[in-house]
Amino acid sequence: MSRENDETADTGEILWGAKAIAEEINRDVRQTFYLLEKKLIPGKKTGKMWTSSRNQLRRYFAGEDA
Repeated sequence: MSRENDETADTGEILWGAKAIAEEINRDVRQTFYLLEKKLIPGKKTGKMWTSSRNQLRRYFAGEDA
């Protein structure tokens, strides 16, 4: 398995739920739901739960992900 696949398989990289995402981006849950629903930050809905990658969020806020 390549290093890239190892990182993707690491569930520590994936943030499960708006609360976890909110904590990562230092916003409240309500603001985070808005940002996710309007697709203003990287994330997707998995069933009824929002998920996002910690690395994608960091790249996005660093201006590396357009």
